[in-house]
Amino acid sequence: MKARQLGARYACNAMLFGLFCAFWIIVGLTGSQGLADMIGDSPAQTLICVVMGPWLAHRCGAWAGPKVLLHGWNALLTSFCTGIISVAATTLAFSLVAFIEEGWPGEGSFTEAVLDYIGKPMFWVFVMGTFPILLASAGMAFAFRMARKRINAGSIMQ
Repeated sequence: MKARQLGARYACNAMLFGLFCAFWIIVGLTGSQGLADMIGDSPAQTLICVVMGPWLAHRCGAWAGPKVLLHGWNALLTSFCTGIISVAATTLAFSLVAFIEEGWPGEGSFTEAVLDYIGKPMFWVFVMGTFPILLASAGMAFAFRMARKRINAGSIMQ
């Protein structure tokens, strides 16, 4: 298996773990009806989270796999940074849709709308998401450590 494919697979698995954690955080805070309302009221944002998030994780993982497996980069730090990048980009896209739909033509000031529709979601995603990203990064670092052993056997290449 190639290092790019392995990195992409690990990152997608980590993003799916993150989506699973987000699901349980939302259900824990709002209940299952709150989750259903959120999906029904915001189908574009739901699509962004379910499609764009794993796609970005795949791209970041494909970049990070060779860096960690072939060039010796720190697996935990690289996994954490690519996880943060994936989540930040997904959250920004998610927030921009809400900002364009509701915040921009709103009655308040432009600065308040940016804070409400972009700043606050970014803050709360990082507050609630940093620990799951760290857990997923630790899992990826462990998986990369096991994969490095296969490099010596010649089964992983660029």
